[in-house]
Amino acid sequence: GFEVDIAWREGRWASAAVRSLRGGICRLLVAAPVRVRRGEGPEVKTSPAGKGAVSFPTESGGLYLIERGGGV
Repeated sequence: GFEVDIAWREGRWASAAVRSLRGGICRLLVAAPVRVRRGEGPEVKTSPAGKGAVSFPTESGGLYLIERGGGV
């Protein structure tokens, strides 16, 4: 239900774009805090989703930008 594009820098992921095809909850396994924004818009609230994971709600057709930093 999601398409993901990842940008890499010096062998590590730098940012990602997640397109939600059907809407629903997106769950990411992350080793560091991330910040999620809906396109160029406001930050989307994330929730802890288990050890090393966060989740956030999506809307069908929505584009979500994931960046290192921020907090859960």
